[in-house]
Order: sequence, then structure tokens, then C-alpha cells
Amino acid sequence: IPINYNDVGRVTLHGQLSLPANGNDPAKLLVGSSDSFVVKPYTLFVSEALTPTGGSNPAATSTAGVAAGFVAGGSPFQVKVEARKFPGTAITDITPNFGREDTSESSIKLTAANLVYPSSGTLAALSGGTSFSATTPTGTWVNTAVTWDQVGSITILPELADNDYLSAGDLQIKTPSGTIGRFYPDHFSLISSIVT
Repeated sequence: IPINYNDVGRVTLHGQLSLPANGNDPAKLLVGSSDSFVVKPYTLFVSEALTPTGGSNPAATSTAGVAAGFVAGGSPFQVKVEARKFPGTAITDITPNFGREDTSESSIKLTAANLVYPSSGTLAALSGGTSFSATTPTGTWVNTAVTWDQVGSITILPELADNDYLSAGDLQIKTPSGTIGRFYPDHFSLISSIVT
């Protein structure tokens, strides 16, 4: 029996079949249940990266065509993550049961996945990438205290913190974000000077 469950969690199927009386056989009701099984999210998806005031992510690598950068390196920004079912490509793929388990499975971690710009730069680690709370729509989680202590543009990767959903293993697909940036210097400091 092909089954497509459009959410996540631990599931048990129950079935019944009514058999009418037939000759000397009386009417019967057959009932049965399956063993429980786990349906995992297909992927975690970064739906938005925003400034602390809710400004949008330019997703840029330079100032060309962009009036301003994203945030200063080391400044907090917010990231929204959605738990999605297959194929994981649209907002309609959100799984609203994610995080509502008896013991919540909403522990999400973010890591810096790829340095987009500058090509000769260094991919530094993210900070504060594990403190998520539920937001709307249901199945969406937000972290308002993510920081990246560098300049340039990056992609980030959302993952389950323990790489395991209800003891059924890791997600099927790990989906990196689109470009986040440009992060720019907060300020410059004069470290030496000379007058001739």
C-alpha cells in the first residue's frame, strides 16, 4: 500500500475491514495496527537571513548594484530555518510537526559551509548558531544571535545538532543556503602613525 505522509514524527497505522455476513459466516470486523515508524524531515532549509532590524540580505559579493552591505563582521544577524518534506523546494513543503515531539527534536546547528567571496579569503566559523526558537509559520525556527567574525560573503548549512531524528538517523539531504553577505568591516583602527 503506497503511503505518503506529509509531515514528520513517529507514526502508527491503524486499519479495519468490515466483512458482511455470508452464508453461515457472521459479519466480522477485522482490525489491526502497524508497528510504529519514523518519518523524518527531508532537509532543513534556510528561508531567510536578516539584519537585526529585519533588513533583507543583499546576497552580494561586492557593492556593484547594491547600495549597502549586509552587516558588519562580528555583528549579530538572524537566520530562519524551515524543516521541509520532500522535495524541499517550496514553502508548502514545511513540516509543522517538527519540534513538537514529546522530547523536541528542534536542536538545530548552523555552520559556515562555503566562502563565496573573496576567493582568496579564509572561511571562519560561525558563532551563536545553535540557539533557535519557534516562529511562524509552524515548522519554522529562528536564531537572532548568529555572528560571523570576518568580511566577505558565505553560505551556511543548517543541520540537526545530534545528526539523528527520533533515533531514525540523519536527514536525507543537507541543503546549504544561498549567498549571505556582504559582511563588511565594523570600523578601522589606526595602529601606528609617523609625521615627517
